[in-house]
Amino acid sequence: MKHKLNNLIMLGLVRMVTASAALASSPSTVNLGSAGNYVILAKTGISTTGTTHVTGDMGISPAAASFITGFSLILPASSAFSTSTLVTGKVYAPGYASPTPANLTTAVLDMQTAYTDAAGRTLPDFTELYSGDLTGKTLVPGLYKWGTGVQISAGGVTISGSATDVWIFQIAQNLTVANNAIVSLSGGAQASNIFWQVAGQATLGTTAQMKGIILSQTQISMNTGATLEGRALAQTAVTLIANAVTQPVPVVVTLPTVTSTDPLNAATGVTLNKQIAATFSTAMDASTITASTFTLMQGAASVSGVVSYSGSTAILTPASNLLPNTLYTATITTGAKNAAGDALANDYVWSFTTAAAVATPPVITSTDPLNLATGVVMNKHITAMFSTAMDASTITASTVMVKQGTTSVAGTVSYSGTTATFIPASNLLANMLYEVTFTTGAKDLAGNALTNNYVWSFTTAAAAIIPPTVNSIDPLNIATGVAMNKQITATFSTAMDASTITTSTFMVKQGTTAVPGVVSYSGTTATFVPASNLKANTLYTVTITTGVKDVTGNALTNNMVWSFTTIASGTSVENDAAPQIFSLSQNYPNPFNPSTMIQYSLENATRVSLKVYNLIGVEVATLVSGRQEAGSYTVPFGIHNGSFNLASGMYFYRLEAGSFVSTKKLILLK
Repeated sequence: MKHKLNNLIMLGLVRMVTASAALASSPSTVNLGSAGNYVILAKTGISTTGTTHVTGDMGISPAAASFITGFSLILPASSAFSTSTLVTGKVYAPGYASPTPANLTTAVLDMQTAYTDAAGRTLPDFTELYSGDLTGKTLVPGLYKWGTGVQISAGGVTISGSATDVWIFQIAQNLTVANNAIVSLSGGAQASNIFWQVAGQATLGTTAQMKGIILSQTQISMNTGATLEGRALAQTAVTLIANAVTQPVPVVVTLPTVTSTDPLNAATGVTLNKQIAATFSTAMDASTITASTFTLMQGAASVSGVVSYSGSTAILTPASNLLPNTLYTATITTGAKNAAGDALANDYVWSFTTAAAVATPPVITSTDPLNLATGVVMNKHITAMFSTAMDASTITASTVMVKQGTTSVAGTVSYSGTTATFIPASNLLANMLYEVTFTTGAKDLAGNALTNNYVWSFTTAAAAIIPPTVNSIDPLNIATGVAMNKQITATFSTAMDASTITTSTFMVKQGTTAVPGVVSYSGTTATFVPASNLKANTLYTVTITTGVKDVTGNALTNNMVWSFTTIASGTSVENDAAPQIFSLSQNYPNPFNPSTMIQYSLENATRVSLKVYNLIGVEVATLVSGRQEAGSYTVPFGIHNGSFNLASGMYFYRLEAGSFVSTKKLILLK
């Protein structure tokens, strides 16, 4: 049971670490400074017994060279370094010739600074991972922290990541690598990017294989046959017993460069509205491409502008045109970095000279409309073409003006290529003279203005007089049997001025009596809605007067007059009293879905029509059409004869039997 519990605990821990690893990110590297020039650097002593092989330089300070033992140092007279058959490199001590003492002092300070940096990193990705026992584990890039010691047993540990990933291990006590333990690298991980910050002693067991930079606050001890690919940087001593210590293979970092510029270096004749561009060898961190890292100078004066970055190109757009015939210097500083955080090796500087000032002032070469043109359409866009590229900031409503007499025409001014365009805010008036002026405030890119105001005029076309007409009416002229709740409409040939469609221009009368109602207008249709139902079997006359006008002010040529007659007096509606013999009953059920029954009675044989209509009077189904004998009838209405394709809502059914007419409503629910 205990064994199963332990397995469950470890499984939970593995899952926790896996989840954390997905969130961890590679920290920035620890800067070793000049301490990175040494494979072994100690303050109090470096010793070896047996045959040790050191690849790289060694250094000690402030202790003297005499505290380097077992290496049989060879020191030429007045030399800045000694050598040893056990060291493929140089050995430095503070008593040697200049500049060695000063260099060692700086290196030791850099070693201590690097230790403080590694120990002081905050927000670790992993805390107390595996309680400090890394045996058999795989470690992803990140910042690790333990308040205890860390041990790696014979099962070893794997450090997995890319060549640019970084690992920092913060160890509050000792680091112990057991006999035969192997620290393995996978995925391209580099020993130069692994930092073991050890507050206590670092001990490598017999034949252990260690990788990384050991920054020990005390001593580093390597037992017989142990190897280290990395650096042993101890703030006390380093002791060796027949070991191999090899400095790590440096990670080759390809710094970004500027591969091309526009303008080119030393270019001449550059246009005054030029955008300055620089293309990099790799994608850059856009947040580092700013007005402080990409500058343009004219002598000692800084040129203001906006800096942008896209793809691999940075662009500086000056706030105003450059000066003519002037030398400018562009600089991209080492503050510009690529996505990996690598900066330019040096500031990139280039220069160019702008074009000389143009002696010839710009002129307007053509206009549309032409000067003195007639019959110009009223929605005309007015344009002027220049002899050269102009400064768009000088082509504005204050330098481009259109007037009708003394009245300024409102509009929008734009500029593209070599053409300026004025778009009136509304159509010009018909048969009117307009005057266009381009003032001397309009300038080219060199700052040269028009010599004089440029003025021309044109006349718009006469207004076309096409009076509106009434195209259709409802009810039709002399229509009969019109429903008493009829809305009366007239559709016009063109869009009308809604303000002229009123009860004084759209009238309905019964004899000489005006019918009260409401008039509305939408699209091209005017509608008269009586205030109450019309009278039965009554003649009504409709008049639309010449007071009705279209949107251009043209009126009807003549009054439009028509008449119609409402349904006969025998017509009944729901809840009206039915005739004694002829009758139409309310359908049942109502509302209904999917079918209902309609009953009616006939006094005598006659021709019968039973139809269903929608709310706007359109026939949707014919249930009976033909002669029937006297009697009572029941007619179904449903999915088999019309309602299947109808939408939910209210409908009317109408019975016509000889002179008898009756209408009732039904409701379809789906």
